[in-house]
Amino acid sequence: MAIQADARDIAPAQTDVPPTPASAVATIKDVLPLNELALIGLFGTPDNRSALLRRANGEILRVTSGDSTPKGQVVGIDDSAIHLAYFNKVRVLAIPGG
Repeated sequence: MAIQADARDIAPAQTDVPPTPASAVATIKDVLPLNELALIGLFGTPDNRSALLRRANGEILRVTSGDSTPKGQVVGIDDSAIHLAYFNKVRVLAIPGG
């Protein structure tokens, strides 16, 4: 049995919310490199972190430590960056504009 909501039961969207640092960065032009792998988000607990990466073709990848990416294997995720190992080098990707 489906439950139907009356329009009076739905609260209006809150529009007076001040911008957060994430929303401010999200609106800056040319911050995210569109032609290469970019870190766009980090989430999870310190013991179980994940990251969202955007590939050059626009595909979004969710990765955790140990996963492979086009630019190497994820060897670490901290609260501000992701660490990728590729041919004995470690590359650090931080959130653009962060």
